Amino acid sequence: MRQRMVDRTQFLARWLRHGVHLGSLLAAAAPFVLAAVLEMARGWRPASDDAVITYRAWHVWSAHPPLVGQFVLTSGHARQAYDLGPGLYWLLSLPVHLDPTQGALWGAALLSALAAAACVQIAWSVKGPGAAILTLGGLLLLVAARPLLATDPVWNPNVGLMWFVAAGFGAWAVASGRMRWWPLQVFAASLAAQCHLEYALGAVLCCLVAPVVGQLRRRRFGYWLPAGLLVGALCWLAPLIQQFTAPHGNMSNLLNVRSKGADLGIGFGLRMLASVVQPPTVWQHGNQVGNFLWLMGSIGSRSPGVGIAVLAGLLLVVGVASWAKRVELAALALVVFLLAGALVVTFSAYPQQQLLPLVYLDPVSWPIGLMVWAVGLWSVLELVQVGLRRILSSPGMKLRLKQLAVGTAFIGTMCGAVVGGGLLATDASQGNYVVSGWGAITGVRVAVAQVDCTWRPGNVTVLPTPSNNVLGTYAELTGTIWQLYSEGWRPTTSDRPTAQAFGFSVAAQRHSSRVVKVAFARTAVLQEGSRQVSLLGCTKR
Repeated sequence: MRQRMVDRTQFLARWLRHGVHLGSLLAAAAPFVLAAVLEMARGWRPASDDAVITYRAWHVWSAHPPLVGQFVLTSGHARQAYDLGPGLYWLLSLPVHLDPTQGALWGAALLSALAAAACVQIAWSVKGPGAAILTLGGLLLLVAARPLLATDPVWNPNVGLMWFVAAGFGAWAVASGRMRWWPLQVFAASLAAQCHLEYALGAVLCCLVAPVVGQLRRRRFGYWLPAGLLVGALCWLAPLIQQFTAPHGNMSNLLNVRSKGADLGIGFGLRMLASVVQPPTVWQHGNQVGNFLWLMGSIGSRSPGVGIAVLAGLLLVVGVASWAKRVELAALALVVFLLAGALVVTFSAYPQQQLLPLVYLDPVSWPIGLMVWAVGLWSVLELVQVGLRRILSSPGMKLRLKQLAVGTAFIGTMCGAVVGGGLLATDASQGNYVVSGWGAITGVRVAVAQVDCTWRPGNVTVLPTPSNNVLGTYAELTGTIWQLYSEGWRPTTSDRPTAQAFGFSVAAQRHSSRVVKVAFARTAVLQEGSRQVSLLGCTKR
């Protein structure tokens, strides 16, 4: 009888563990799936950079697939530079072909959800359910601080940030000696580096250092090495082909862009690190385009000494934890040290003449700040455990306290997920966090409806109308071009920045007598030759 009760208790405990595991994975993916469903129901259309990404993803299966990433904002340079690779385009190509209008949204949402679930799974495999639940809480906090991660996952800085975090967790597992995670880490690091330049140094550095540290612990090679090398070769094949076969390699162009002009300097990089670690942190106040002055003031008020102290503290934890044989803690501290150092170097080398993009690039540092706090809290808990070792000497007491902590953390995280999901759903349904603005999406639908009911598909030139809202006009212009293209039109534009973003040849465009002039408004002006076309019977769709 007693043995039967023990077996039943073990059976229930095992299924409870499985339930917590599955629930944490689903909770990590839920914000991205929920937000995508709400945006699709509201009539989402690609606009701004989302339209460019969708256009390039469509051409992956063409005779001239993209070999580079998104265009990089540069000034004073003859050659346009792009991000390192087309990984995002290749992964979104199938969803875009299945659903040209909204495929990029749900495809990118699934990519971000997969990255979040991978972080939780890696934490579970390294340190058990407690680490997985804390990881879930950190991810939910990150999404709460930057809702654009869930409501606009198509934008390359957003989906790249999620895979940058996944690369960091993969590095933690590999540096702990769990080498089977290295192929996934290579994939995550490659995708993050190709999505945006700001992720490249940290992701690649961890991808190279973590297997060396992990191999020193295991001293045995396995399938992970050829599998990771194969994944890396597949991820970087297209950029390398472009670099060595094109007249002007993109990687060379990037080096030329980075080597010209004054940089922000090492002091700014250290202040950036301090701003995401020292309370009040910048990510506690969220991030919206337009907060440039506030952001620069917040970063400038920090002391570089805090950044130096953070790096020194991480190195100290690495040394002490290695001496005390706390392998997982030492591995995490090493990974965070590499990411923090790469953050300092990356923002130190940022050009002074292009400060405005920092308002949406600074979130790359937010996960690093959370990881620094995680290392600090873990170190404190280790010290407390040493002091309480006599109290916890009883195995039963230690097990009960551990179960109580895990259960409390899981319940609290699930409650936070429900509340946060409701708030996110409200914000997404109201369109508060779309980077291009719902006004641009509405303008795209109206402009395309006017073109469709006025002309038959053919050549058409889409031009911007001068406006004070430059970003809104760009969003509507790019969105209209893609929507017309997906419906069988052959659009082009003489606007040089937009043409470079899409990859149009500005010098050899197909000029058409049919012209669509768009602005950040709900109407578009249609012209045929020198006369304006009257719109009869056009309805908003």
